[in-house]
Amino acid sequence: RHTAGTASDTRFWIPKGANRFHFVGGARFVHGGAMPQEIVVPVLTVKQLRGEKAESRSKRKVEVISPKPTLKMVNNIQRFDLMQTEAVSDQVLPVTIAVAIYEGAEKVSSEEVVTFDSASDSMTERVKQVRLSLSGKDFDRKRDYFLILKDKDLNTEIERYRVVIDLAFTDDFF
Repeated sequence: RHTAGTASDTRFWIPKGANRFHFVGGARFVHGGAMPQEIVVPVLTVKQLRGEKAESRSKRKVEVISPKPTLKMVNNIQRFDLMQTEAVSDQVLPVTIAVAIYEGAEKVSSEEVVTFDSASDSMTERVKQVRLSLSGKDFDRKRDYFLILKDKDLNTEIERYRVVIDLAFTDDFF
């Protein structure tokens, strides 16, 4: 502690000199002396983040929501707005989702695949539209239909929104 000029009890081993070492091997062979990489040993202290700090540093996919809480279809082809909740960054990764309308486990509309990868801070630039067309069957407005957003990579459900399908008349051409 006197050599390093510190007040801690850390101990150092330092050679007394950088003398040249003479070894057998001829008159011209001379070792260059003690170099820093030969006398200094780096010590690293690694701490694992826990709790909120670890959660804030972990990478996750961006969240996608519908800006409207209630969704209604009055035509065979309908557009829905989907919004990316935050900008893509080092910690927030883009997500590719598949969007379709389901009745139970049965798909009753076309499926559209959309990638949310906007790095913009503007909320309006992070909104994307999907255009879904219903399959040719009869729909009852009292039944439960759901707009389901699925992560395309993991094939897991991200969000689910109730959709009221209220068609005035069914079109035989769809």
